[in-house]
Amino acid sequence: MIATRLQVKLLNGSLAGLELRIDEADGNIEKLEARVGLLEGRHADKITNIPEEKGENLIHIVTTLTMKLSVMLSENDLVSATRVGRVNVSPETVPESHPSPKVVRLGRLALEDQVLIATLVRCGITTKGTWLPAPHRRFYVNERLMKVHR
Repeated sequence: MIATRLQVKLLNGSLAGLELRIDEADGNIEKLEARVGLLEGRHADKITNIPEEKGENLIHIVTTLTMKLSVMLSENDLVSATRVGRVNVSPETVPESHPSPKVVRLGRLALEDQVLIATLVRCGITTKGTWLPAPHRRFYVNERLMKVHR
């Protein structure tokens, strides 16, 4: 009888230790899931309605357009800038109203937020006053979210 009670006490102690380790592992998993969520949640900005040109410098176009939005970006702030979809550089293959969008990834989320807020404040902004060719047109900046976040 005493031996059984001692075994039950030891078993309860072992279970309590296992419960602490499981709780610790659950906490670590939650932290990792949060970090993965932040990394997956990083998004890019999408700039649309900018005409395509052969040999265009997307980084220069992006910095020029963000200056027009009163957000100063340097080339170091940009992680990448690419066109999405088929690149259409001949006037016969692209309707003037549908150039392919640019996807821009910035180094810091705070910069992405600044660009998006500036776009909302200055809705209706055009390419007038930039070196981009006429006709001047409105351009749009949107978040480009992953499918799971849409």
